[in-house]
Amino acid sequence: MMNKTNLQCCLIILLLLAVADNIMNVAFAKDYYVDAALGNDAWSGNFSDPQPTGCFGAACTDGAWQSLSNVKQGGFLAGDNVFLRCGQMWRDTLSVLDSGVVNTPVSFSSYGSGCALSPPVVSGSNLIQNWSADTNQTNVYVADVSGAISQVFVDGQYLKIAQYPNTGYLLIDADSGTVLSPGCIEQTSVRPGNCFLQDADLSGQTDLIGSGVHIRTINWRIEDRNVVNFDSQTNTLFWDVETSYEIKTGYGYYLDNKRWMLDVPGEWYHDSVLGKLYLWLPDGSNPEQHVVEASVRSNAFIAQNVSNISVSNISFSQASDNGVYLSSVTGFLLDSIIVSDSGDGGVYAGVNSLGLVQNSLVQRSVRDGITVSYSPGVSVLNNQVIDSGTVGSPKNSIAAIRSRASDNLTIQGNQITNAGYIGISFGRDVVIKNNIIRNVCLVLNDCGALYTSGRAYPSQLYNSTIDSNIIIDVIGNAEGRPGGQTLAMGIYLDDQSSGITVTNNTVVNADRGIELHNSNNDRVSNNTLFNSRFYELSMNEDTAAGDISANTINNNIIFPLTYQEDPIRLRSRFDNNNFASYDNNRYSLIHSNFVATERYVPAGGVLTTRYDFSAWQGQFDNNAKAIAPFSLAQGLLDPGAPNNFINNSDFTTGTVGWVFWPPNSSLVLQADCGWDGACISYRASIDILGSLLVSNPLSLVQGKSYVVEFAARGEFNNQFFNAIVRRSEPGNFETVGLNKPVVIDTQWSHHRLTFTATKALATARLEFNPLLGEAVEFDDIRMFEVLENDPSDDARIVINESSVSQSLPCPDVGTLEEPRCGEYIDINSMPVTWPTTVPAFGSKIIIWAGNPYQDSDFDTLADLDDNCPSVSNSPQKDLDQDNYGDACDAFPSDPTEWLDTDNDGIGNNADLDDDGDGLLDINETNTGVYSSPVDTGTNPLVADTDGDGVNDGLEVAAGTDPLNNASFPVLNDGDANNNGQVNVADLVIAMQILTGQKVATPLELAHLDVGPLVGGIPSPDGLYNLGDYLVLLRKVTGMISF
Repeated sequence: MMNKTNLQCCLIILLLLAVADNIMNVAFAKDYYVDAALGNDAWSGNFSDPQPTGCFGAACTDGAWQSLSNVKQGGFLAGDNVFLRCGQMWRDTLSVLDSGVVNTPVSFSSYGSGCALSPPVVSGSNLIQNWSADTNQTNVYVADVSGAISQVFVDGQYLKIAQYPNTGYLLIDADSGTVLSPGCIEQTSVRPGNCFLQDADLSGQTDLIGSGVHIRTINWRIEDRNVVNFDSQTNTLFWDVETSYEIKTGYGYYLDNKRWMLDVPGEWYHDSVLGKLYLWLPDGSNPEQHVVEASVRSNAFIAQNVSNISVSNISFSQASDNGVYLSSVTGFLLDSIIVSDSGDGGVYAGVNSLGLVQNSLVQRSVRDGITVSYSPGVSVLNNQVIDSGTVGSPKNSIAAIRSRASDNLTIQGNQITNAGYIGISFGRDVVIKNNIIRNVCLVLNDCGALYTSGRAYPSQLYNSTIDSNIIIDVIGNAEGRPGGQTLAMGIYLDDQSSGITVTNNTVVNADRGIELHNSNNDRVSNNTLFNSRFYELSMNEDTAAGDISANTINNNIIFPLTYQEDPIRLRSRFDNNNFASYDNNRYSLIHSNFVATERYVPAGGVLTTRYDFSAWQGQFDNNAKAIAPFSLAQGLLDPGAPNNFINNSDFTTGTVGWVFWPPNSSLVLQADCGWDGACISYRASIDILGSLLVSNPLSLVQGKSYVVEFAARGEFNNQFFNAIVRRSEPGNFETVGLNKPVVIDTQWSHHRLTFTATKALATARLEFNPLLGEAVEFDDIRMFEVLENDPSDDARIVINESSVSQSLPCPDVGTLEEPRCGEYIDINSMPVTWPTTVPAFGSKIIIWAGNPYQDSDFDTLADLDDNCPSVSNSPQKDLDQDNYGDACDAFPSDPTEWLDTDNDGIGNNADLDDDGDGLLDINETNTGVYSSPVDTGTNPLVADTDGDGVNDGLEVAAGTDPLNNASFPVLNDGDANNNGQVNVADLVIAMQILTGQKVATPLELAHLDVGPLVGGIPSPDGLYNLGDYLVLLRKVTGMISF
């Protein structure tokens, strides 16, 4: 039996042998070279150039290999390097059969000159030559191509396969239901699909069997099938495998890969049976004049069941499926590679571990860019992924960078531009940091620039972090589905995702900046959410009550650029809004004072509550801060436009011009409603839906903007109705720009709704639609043409996309808006100086302070239109018609007076001393230069021009300078005669004034107002009386001093 000492010795020997073997492998590692132009597969491959040096042709006896045949045979050892010469191409697959060891991989890279611009290319395509004109169709050419092909390129540009229709979708006529058609192969899915669709547009078609059919079955999916049958009697297409989702009316599909579909330039068709490729170039020219390539190989690079490999500085292009395919590989490095024009995915890494994809370019993949599937411990760093899932006709894709069931990943420093669906999808224990994602969700809908779903990990914490990413332009595409509503989120935490940290990110121009859908225990902090088209933050609960809970929303900047929606939406099927806690978030109020909408959506209805900033702060976010240097009106009255479009808008002629429906609704004139004389009360029918109160016909110009304004009062708080502008008879009653809910309560409120007409109509109408049985009172209903503000023009965001803090220039430099650069303020209302410092992967919002739509008093009227620009006065009531609103008119019944600066009861027009400073207005010349008591240079509307605390009249009387705040008299000191001494002479003057023997001047009163004393110091009360005299007497007699 082996004793313990012998066992230890054996283990040490085995370890030393393993180390020695590794060292020997490295010591004897070899370099191999491949040169497509000058190589020879019979040579050793150990030399980069033909040998002997300088040889030519047959004189050369050794050198690089020529093809990839020897490389694909394998036999490489740890530390071996295979180099491909730059500037050359191999139409083959680079296959790896050998493994390295940890820190000593088998490596594949490039060599030679010009590698930066022309790396070696391994291509999945073949050249197609020997073209001839098709005898049956002009501009179409044909070549012999056997075997399957999936893509065609002309001069490097992708051409789409022939399809019907040529662009867009056909629409399905009827639901297919969930009863599977005969022969349909059922999928193992809880979601019912089917194997057929019906569409009358297919009537008359005779050659559909064998074509591809691509069906948009749901927002986020286009499903690919092959047609196996067509019933011309019912115009029904059949395929063999059940779809994952139902076939529904109004959803889109298209067909491809039939000869008759080749009917426009820029398409191709391959007849695999006859081995013929038909091609119609975009310019109709002969393909012999071009480089035509067809993808025939599944992968350009493939490695399976190996470990410790490295690939760098090689380009892989035009593979039918994946440019780079890795399966069951442990320890891989893909560094500085280029993967282009893959028919499916750019880089696919499945069932791998401990890998790194970095510094690479993946572009124009038909579906996904980089996929990491069932591969823990992989990092994806500093790559560019461009145009993934956007190539050719609409195709299903998942993500530019896709993490599937792969934990402990780091996805950092990547730049994603143009993706058909998601930017980055992720799962558990993933760090997503410093990525720049731009222009995603271009083909599919209901997606996010950053997306995860917790369905794969129910009730588990993700422990993932989304930190310091920049997301710009999340678009959404609803083509091929009913409704047309896009649904595109910046950061999307979907069903049952949990425990995710979302911090320091910037999201610009999404439908929703951040969406939490049935998600819990997430931490959303220090993000900047800017210019979302609908909501900056949305939380939606539609599975079970409590699925959205325990989230924290702290220290975010929420800055919408829209008048249409409140920036936060809380939506639940349950009577629940306890989704999150909120603290210290900042909310822009420049477009609306409302910050949140809560929608409770029980079966059969919607209950809506809106929160303005004050209410939201009081109930949810106690430390909320407003970004409100001013408000911005939605429109300016167009001075060249007609006056009020609404007849009898104040009901002075009863209800003339107003009609209603149905007959059992009611319209009543009320003599005095407490708003502005007569008003009307309209009560909806109690049993017929769609009650409406309708104005006179309106003439609209397409593209013009209008404002509808009115006063309204309800029967109860949070009552709402819709205000709509629509086509009147004859027509289909379509809305033409305005369809907005209005929330009212039991007190009168004034409303102003701006819209742009979507059609030109001579017979439009304004209507109000209360709910069943409800009554609303209306008054002062008006409509005017306006110059509408473009909210996207009101603020900018300056973004630093680099890893270090930067000083950035004004974004308007070099544009027509460059003069604005001196008019921007930040969210703290401080002027912005240029260049401005922005932290790494950070952003700064700047607000245009010179905006002509500025509304200083937050009453929804631009200052330029407001008859009280500094006093909130939304109704603009002006009793005396002097163009000064009653809210700011000191004399609302006197058309000759409106200001009383010194509040003395005398209007400025009649008052000789408007500011009450003791100087006549005629002597206050407002020049800023003091000349004499009759030309003081002071402001006649400001009592203390220099702001030193002493009014101008006192300063002139005392001999100090009323225009210099460092020059002012010492008052409240008892020096009644202003000679610099306090003595009996001052006491005499004080007694004369007290007994009425002398009329005091303002300067004397200012000196003598010395009481009461507080702590031995005068605390003037603005009066002179016996108390002041006694204080002065004690000072003159030496009893006190001050």
